[in-house]
Amino acid sequence: MSKIPVDKLIALFQKMYREHWRYTWGSAVDNDVDCSGAFVYAYRKFGKSIYHGSNTIARKYVVALLPISDAKPGMAVFKVRKPGQRYYDLPSKFKPGGSEYNGDINDYYHIGLVDTDGKHVLNAQSESAGFTRTALSKWACVGYLKAVDYGGEEKPMETMYVTAESGRTVRMREKPSTGAKIIAEIPVGTEVLAGADIDGWREIIHGDDGGYMMSKFLTAESPEAKYKVVCYGMSWKQVQEIRKTCPTADVEKET
Repeated sequence: MSKIPVDKLIALFQKMYREHWRYTWGSAVDNDVDCSGAFVYAYRKFGKSIYHGSNTIARKYVVALLPISDAKPGMAVFKVRKPGQRYYDLPSKFKPGGSEYNGDINDYYHIGLVDTDGKHVLNAQSESAGFTRTALSKWACVGYLKAVDYGGEEKPMETMYVTAESGRTVRMREKPSTGAKIIAEIPVGTEVLAGADIDGWREIIHGDDGGYMMSKFLTAESPEAKYKVVCYGMSWKQVQEIRKTCPTADVEKET
């Protein structure tokens, strides 16, 4: 099934702004939407569907959440409240023990669409403001919408390498939490695809598996040999053990 052309999605949101559409909580009809309702309305126009709720969209309908510095036209953009902040009101289904808990307990309470200039956000803001256009700098994070065609520009993940000061492997977990199920033990030096840092964790892809790893165990630096170890008077078995212990070293055997 074809995706939504990004230029047409932006054009529809610009139309909402030009025509001063009203804001009504829970609405997704002509001339009357709320923040996520604008996406519901737009998707419906293109024969697609999306959940009516910014927290669900942030968790299920974008490829990965990225820092605001990565914003491009047509990306979904979110405002966020963290636990303990004023007005934090994350629905219980996203909290530990909830049916849709995934380890992320941020409250993505508002959503908009990055405009063509990459500096403003088209969004249904409030009953008093209606559908408006605000500065991108006031928002928190962005994400490429899975159902939108960005013309191949989307690069939500980057190549990184597993690293650790001690140990040979690092745990990839099912959710961004140290208490989450361990999916795999990934060897130090392994190349993976990694999303943006969100509260000290990154979503990663390793082969056919996906999960989460703490950001401190990932580096953009390739694990090329950093030093040479020359082994004198050792057996090949002993040399192999050293190679296992020092995977980034260039180990040679001398007699």
